[in-house]
Formats: sequence, structure tokens, C-alpha cells
Amino acid sequence: MVRPPPRPEFDTRRHRDRPSGPRFDGSTPGRCARDRDWLRIDEGTAVAIYPFGLRHDHHDVIVALVKEHGHRWNLAGEPLGNAPTKLLLVDDIWRGDDPLRRRYEGTQLDLPDIVLSDGAASVTMKVTVVVSELGDHHLRVEIPLEGVLPHTLASLIWLAAPEYGDLHELGRTIEFADATRPARGWVRLTDFVNEVLVDLVAELRSDAAIEVELSFRPGMYHVVTSIQAASVLPGGRAQDARVLRDARRIPELFGSQPVCHPIPCGVGSIAFWTRYAAPVGDVVECAGLTDEYILVSENHTLLASFSSPDFMVGTVRQAAEFVVSLEGMFAAWQDELGHFYGQLTPYLDTFAEGVTSGHVPRTDHLDRVLDELEGLQIRLRRFVTSARVSLLFIGSPALVTSPVIRQTINQLLALNPVWAQRGEFTDVAGEALGDRLSDLMEAWARRRRERLEARNRVMIDTLLAVVAGIGISGVFAIVQAGYGVTGWGSTLLVVVVLAIAFVVGYVSYRWTRSGERRARSRRRAKKGGTDEPGGDGARPGPAADALRVDP
Repeated sequence: MVRPPPRPEFDTRRHRDRPSGPRFDGSTPGRCARDRDWLRIDEGTAVAIYPFGLRHDHHDVIVALVKEHGHRWNLAGEPLGNAPTKLLLVDDIWRGDDPLRRRYEGTQLDLPDIVLSDGAASVTMKVTVVVSELGDHHLRVEIPLEGVLPHTLASLIWLAAPEYGDLHELGRTIEFADATRPARGWVRLTDFVNEVLVDLVAELRSDAAIEVELSFRPGMYHVVTSIQAASVLPGGRAQDARVLRDARRIPELFGSQPVCHPIPCGVGSIAFWTRYAAPVGDVVECAGLTDEYILVSENHTLLASFSSPDFMVGTVRQAAEFVVSLEGMFAAWQDELGHFYGQLTPYLDTFAEGVTSGHVPRTDHLDRVLDELEGLQIRLRRFVTSARVSLLFIGSPALVTSPVIRQTINQLLALNPVWAQRGEFTDVAGEALGDRLSDLMEAWARRRRERLEARNRVMIDTLLAVVAGIGISGVFAIVQAGYGVTGWGSTLLVVVVLAIAFVVGYVSYRWTRSGERRARSRRRAKKGGTDEPGGDGARPGPAADALRVDP
């Protein structure tokens, strides 16, 4: 058995703010790099991932509608020209064996290629919209990297950022390669992406006739750069180029900053990237690759491997794209929680106004409010349960068939800031809104009971007054018959009967009202001086335990 040559020693721990080469003075970047080895990417791909969310109860329905109607749609003003795929174009390794028969399924929409051109040179990019049954929808812009030097590498990778700048100022625009309509251009890649997603939602609403909302912002992006072949250029001289055989040497080379550093929030100067330290991020080990270097930062992932098969590199790249696409799913969940809270606000305001004014709505109104709140509670429970099931599936071994790729996904998930906040999300969903909704329903139910009790007391008091009046009138009838009272005497007896009935009813009414005031004062004292649901001192409702989701 022939053992591969040992790798050069390389610190695989966290490399944030740990430069592997000299830091450059911004005034002399060329002089500092003149005698250094430069990086040139001979073969590679930069994939800009734009996650987005679609707010709908059933994503499998969305996928089915896209498959049925997508071939007729126009996105960004251009027809697709092809039918949606039957399945996601991913490796068979994603066909996991789940007892509930869940799989990472969906469809893809392939848009016409787009071109970034300045008249002398052009870059053709592939655009794909991925619609997933899991809810991690995303748009991919695949940028080829062939014979790319550092300055070109930086301009292509950082094109994904909305802060990158206005291409029109450079005399460049992004256009469709073979447009069927008059040419139009976009000055930012994020502008193009936003228009595609807005049109996608509009087509779903009009053609498929479903209610769906888009959750997207330009800052939700991530670039996954994969390098299959690279060269070392001594002093930047192409004639002296030699093949780079060890991917772990990339951070040592001049020009590695664009792929070993997070995408910056703007352009500071010409070749400003030369002043950055590299590498900055976290190194991930993958047992499925050989001679690999995987570096993950806030908005960029570098995957370099020169001796691994292309299909293995593609599988790991799919894992990286899957992990970063989860941000769109979480964005839709956050917007859905905000929508639920917005629906509860009118009920809270109405209840608070009623507490202040002392007005109690009619019983039929209270019944309608309780029915609406029960509907919101059921929908909230269904939403939280669905989110919990999705989180469990993402973290389960059944997501993929390979334990090696499962371990790689686990490492990438651990570095994903959105995934790290899943526990906070489930706490907010289960405790904050759940308790508030339960307290609100309990408060409205209490008002309904008070209203019914007050109405019942009025009926009982009226019956008591009638019974009292009948009893007293019977006594007076006996007195009248026994003593022969007639004329004005009979009239006086009737007046006395009515007066006694009125006094009995009034005393009963005052006694009941005083009892209500005492009961309300005791409730306010227990809740810290307020009768509003969710006030200080209120006990958590039963929905907290029912909706709690452990991370």
C-alpha cells in the first residue's frame, strides 16, 4: 500500500486575524508583492447564493405549481425557454433514507445566461432559481473562473455584494446573453436578483393563484468559490508559472485575499484588498476529499482541492450551498412571526381600551373574537410544529446517505450564524407569542364569562323581583279580602307592592356591582395593578409548554 506524501504542516485551527504572510502597507503593495508568488486560478467556479423565503403553509404545493406552470413564466422580463426540472439537480447522496419518506426534493428554473461585459471582455454567468420543498429556496449565479488573476478574481467574487458599487460608473452592465427583447441592463447583480424574485412571486400569485409572500433582502448572500486548478506565478510573471499542487498553500500566495477573506462592505481604493490579512475564517476538514482546503467566513466559502474527483468536490460544494441557503427559510419564519404579532396587536389594543373605559362588548362579539383567536392559535401551533420538524430533519442523519458528508454538513452548520440562532427562534415562537396568545384568549374568555354572568344575574334578579312582587301581592290580596279594602286602599296596596319590588331589585343590583368591583380589584392586585393580558406579574399561559421547541 503506497502512502501519500505527508502534507506540509499547516495550522488548521481558527485563522481569524492570523495572517500567514506579511501585512502590506497600502502605499507600497506593488513593491511588497514584486518578489512574492502570485495566485492564478486556472479552473474554478464562484457561485453567488441569494437565499430567499416564500411565506406559505405548504412548500410542496409551491413546488408542484412551479413544475406545472413555470414553463410559461417570464422572469426579469425574459421567458424561461425551458421547463422546470422534475427533481433538484443534486447528487444521489441527497436521496436520504428517512422513515417518514422525507427527502431533499424540489425543482429548478434555469434562466437564460447573463453577461457582464465592458466591450473588450465579457463573463457569461448561469442563473438558476431553486425551489425546495424544505423551504430553503435560493437563486444561484454561477461565475466561471478561468485564468483569473487576483484583481479580476476580486472584481468577480465581490460582484455579489450590494455595496460593491454601480457598474454603470465603470461603463459595464449586466444583460441577458441572448435577449428576445430590447437589451436592458442592471447596474448591480442584486438588482437583477431582486427583479427575478419579485417576478417569481407575481407569477405564482397570478398564474398559480396562491397567496404567497416574498422574504428577501440584498444583504442575504453568500459566495462559494471552488478551485480545481491553480498556478503559482513568481513575482506575477506568467511565463514562469508553475502548477500549484497543494491547496493548503493558497493562503500563502499573493492575491489569495479575495478568496481567503470575507467579502468587504465596499471598495476603499484601488487594489485595497492587498492590505487584507489572509486567511480570515474557519478551516473545515472533510474526510471525503484529498489535499483539500475549505475556509468559511461570514459571507464566503473557499473550497479548493486539486487531486479529488470533480464529483466529490461538487458534492461538498452542494453541502456548502445547502447550508447557506437556510437563511432564506429562517427569514420567512421571522417574517411569519412578525405577521402573527401584527394580527394580535388589534386584539390587544381593543382589550386595553375596554379595560380603560370599563366597556364590556356584547356576547356575540366576544364569541367572534374567541373564534378568531382560536384560529390564530391553531395556525401558530401548526407553524411552530412544521418549523420544528424541518429543523429536526436538517439535523438528522437521514438527510444524506453518507456519514462523511453528514459530518461535513454538521461542521458547516456549526459555523452558520443563522443556524446557531435556531434555539432563540423557537423560544421566541413558543414562549413569547404562545404565552401572549394564550393570555389574550384567557382574558377575552374571562370577559365573556363576566358578560354571561352579568346577563344571567340580571335575569335572576328580575325573576326574584317578580317572585317577590307576586308573593307580596298575594299577602296584600289576603289582607284586602279579609279586611274589605277597596277603592283608594287597593290602589295604595298596588303602589306599595311595586315599590317593594323596585327596592328589592335595586338592592340586589347594587350588591352585585359591589361584588364585581371587589373581584376586579383582587385580580388587579394579583397582576401588579393591571388587567391587561401579558402585564407584569401575569403567569405564563399553558401554550409555553405546548409550543416549546428545544434547540
